[in-house]
Amino acid sequence: MRIAVIGHGPEPVGQGWGDAIDAHDLVVRLHDWDWQDAGDYGTRYDYGVLPGPGIARALKSAVRAPENGWLVYSPYQPLDRAYVTDGIMGRPVLDVRDHAIAWFERLARFNARSFRGRAALTRGASAILLTAHVLSPTELTLVGFNNIIEGRFGSGYPAACPAQNDFDHPGQEYNHAHDMVAERALVFEALRRYGVRPRILGRAGLAVPAA
Repeated sequence: MRIAVIGHGPEPVGQGWGDAIDAHDLVVRLHDWDWQDAGDYGTRYDYGVLPGPGIARALKSAVRAPENGWLVYSPYQPLDRAYVTDGIMGRPVLDVRDHAIAWFERLARFNARSFRGRAALTRGASAILLTAHVLSPTELTLVGFNNIIEGRFGSGYPAACPAQNDFDHPGQEYNHAHDMVAERALVFEALRRYGVRPRILGRAGLAVPAA
């Protein structure tokens, strides 16, 4: 099964990748993707990714429910069971807290750094890991994840993008909360363990990332 995971990176802007993205078997997006242009980022929305500890706040920026359900990561705070039993915006919730804890602990073993000490996973990395774990793709196309692919923070985020303030040190490997070198190592190690073939949709077409 071919799945596309769509991040908040600016790489698709102006590229017209929407149809290629929507042609995948499933498309997974972060919950606050409504700023993305349909022609560049597509419109298909099978699963949405939500941050478990801040669901109530996150839902204020979720204008559309995914078709199939929500993938939620809440590594150190139990998820409100009402979300699991009742769903969110009429869609079921899949809680993978135990696995999220393991991913965060593994990140520390890669000597992840941040200005405030312990580093956390970006929402994008969590989306990739959740997709690999829950949906079992054979091939995973990453779109808008150059920060993870290159192991450093990028620039050029559109003004409407909610991630632009999260990545405030372009060109650097880590900032106040995230270490992109460690995150890159964790993501691609995890994909190998899950038996998933990663593909990168970039301006040269589809490519296989270097190990």
